[in-house]
Amino acid sequence: MRWPSRFRCAPWCTGLLLATVVFAQDSVQDPEADAKAAAVRAAFLFKFASYLTNELADPEKPAAEYRIGIVGDDATSAIAKKILPGKKVGEATITVVVISAADAEAGRAIGKCDMLYIAAPIDDGSLKKILAAHEKKPVPTLCERPGFAAAGGSIQFFIQDGGVRFEVNKDRLREQRIKVSSGLLRHSLPGPR
Repeated sequence: MRWPSRFRCAPWCTGLLLATVVFAQDSVQDPEADAKAAAVRAAFLFKFASYLTNELADPEKPAAEYRIGIVGDDATSAIAKKILPGKKVGEATITVVVISAADAEAGRAIGKCDMLYIAAPIDDGSLKKILAAHEKKPVPTLCERPGFAAAGGSIQFFIQDGGVRFEVNKDRLREQRIKVSSGLLRHSLPGPR
């Protein structure tokens, strides 16, 4: 018997769901569990690249490179720097670009990356400036800080029921001229404020 389409998910989603089930068996306070969660978030960065499309990009001239910008340091950014370079998003090869907080605050990340991950330890003042600088620019912002999506971030990561989840701020992505796949929206859940 085949499951109705509302109960099926894309192959990448199945793998990530399995990873969150395995992760759910561990306590969030456990360093090993935290490392697993960081690896899942890094994998989400890779997968999200396939489900977010810059409406301003010329489809006749596909990019040879997909640049994931990283501001700050945390476990997710450390893993992303190790595992993401060289992977493919369509025909584009992923590169990871380290962006200083000062450049991100001033909006200078826009020409340097296609997606911007902001490490959770970034201070509140810097985070507000980074979000303001990118609110209408075609660079989705991602972070795991509570209230990130509500504050104007594009995608917020969070832990729920022992697994990594995410909230998509579709209004912000629309303002940024980023088209988000319906498949990604189906898995979006409200995150903690």
